[in-house]
Amino acid sequence: MTNFEKYKDEILAIINKEENIAMANGILQECRDLNCNDCDFGKSSGDCDCNMMRWLYKEFCPFKRGERVILTIPGQPPLRCYFAEQKENGCVSVFSGGRDEWSSNGDTMTYPEEYIKPYKECEETE
Repeated sequence: MTNFEKYKDEILAIINKEENIAMANGILQECRDLNCNDCDFGKSSGDCDCNMMRWLYKEFCPFKRGERVILTIPGQPPLRCYFAEQKENGCVSVFSGGRDEWSSNGDTMTYPEEYIKPYKECEETE
């Protein structure tokens, strides 16, 4: 499922007001309510329309950067990690050694996305 498919109702609600969509910290909102430097679509290169289109076509990822997740590699005990990013090839990366973004110095390891589970989901089953 793409981000467009996941967020289509929210997107339609915004564009039906004849507003452009923007995103701050993973939350969709009207563009007029947000400074360009604070927008997830505008701050990387300043080309917000192109960045927004890339995001719309990207596969939806239920995890946010820095969110605690559980890494479940078959044959190994579960490891608490922090989510880094979703890759284009069906894989995801987590910060190395179970550390967060700051203590890992940005070092990541990549795994198939089926090895990553929500932290809350695993906490309830333990």
